[in-house]
Amino acid sequence: MINKGGILGDIAGEMLEQGQAATKQVGKQIVNAPSDLAKTAGSQITGGSDQPAQAPNEPSTIQQNADQTKQTQDVVKSLYGVGDKNTNQSSSQQSQQNQIRKITEEHPEKTPEELQKLQKLRQELHQTTYYQPLTNPPKPPEERQGEKIQKEEEEKKKMEELQIKEEKKKEPPVAVQRAKNKTEMFRGASG
Repeated sequence: MINKGGILGDIAGEMLEQGQAATKQVGKQIVNAPSDLAKTAGSQITGGSDQPAQAPNEPSTIQQNADQTKQTQDVVKSLYGVGDKNTNQSSSQQSQQNQIRKITEEHPEKTPEELQKLQKLRQELHQTTYYQPLTNPPKPPEERQGEKIQKEEEEKKKMEELQIKEEKKKEPPVAVQRAKNKTEMFRGASG
């Protein structure tokens, strides 16, 4: 303990020691926070327990790095690991069955076979009308040679007409030309 004269020195020394202890404790919490956060997030996503596992109070840095690497790998495997294909198919089948149940509740007069046909037709309509045009846009049909030649000729005619119009715009009006010539003819005494 630091002793620098009297009661104030004792109080300052105690406060300094308490601050150092609090700093160490906060430092430990900061070091453990990412691993606890990753465990909590992984458990929430995968449906495991919500309680993060407590790390030992003071592990060595090598042991801590190895634990963090292992924890990171476990979280990645649990999030992105290869699942059973059967579970994916069964979940899609369950979702279809749930949709059929909802529809049967809405339309009790129809048989389940009719409802399945309607569901399949809806899916096909969605595929052909929305999904396929979005993912594979239709290509424009290729033009025939005769049509290409006609378009080129029309474009040439339009270009020629535009050139003629531009040339006419370049020439000044007749009145302006006459006035210009008139002033140039009578130069006066200087010319």
